[in-house]
Amino acid sequence: MTHVICALTCGRVEETRRTWEHNLSGNHHPLLWWDNTEDAAEREAIAEIARQYEKKTAFQVGKNMGIAYPLNMMMQFAFEVLHADAVTTMANDILEPAGWIEKRSAYLERIPGAGIVSIPFDTPGCARYPRKGENGLVYEEGDIIGNFTISRAVWEAIGG
Repeated sequence: MTHVICALTCGRVEETRRTWEHNLSGNHHPLLWWDNTEDAAEREAIAEIARQYEKKTAFQVGKNMGIAYPLNMMMQFAFEVLHADAVTTMANDILEPAGWIEKRSAYLERIPGAGIVSIPFDTPGCARYPRKGENGLVYEEGDIIGNFTISRAVWEAIGG
């Protein structure tokens, strides 16, 4: 399965450095990167972090384009230009467990009806906020948008 990572950044230089070092360690998947950072000094600091990683392409527009537009543009590039089978988003403040891309690929392959996968944090030390348990479920306290993986089939079904 050809898997592409779409990384979105917006300021928060140290969180970006920590997240990229953690999540992209040993990465062998193509990486697309979009930076929403408006401050010139922060934008350059994040670009310096990004230079340490092999990327298929980078989008630095110098203004904040939000979340949906950049992710949709990168997903379109991944599916239509790179011919990805799946795309995974990567925010600059969410630490993922080891093997996170492979786990998501396995869910897509093993559950034919699954089109979007967002696996809960399952490794100690990979959380940003304190964890709580309730009714057998573990969740994090905090306002967090999780990374997700979307299959080509769903992308095409929704009109990609």
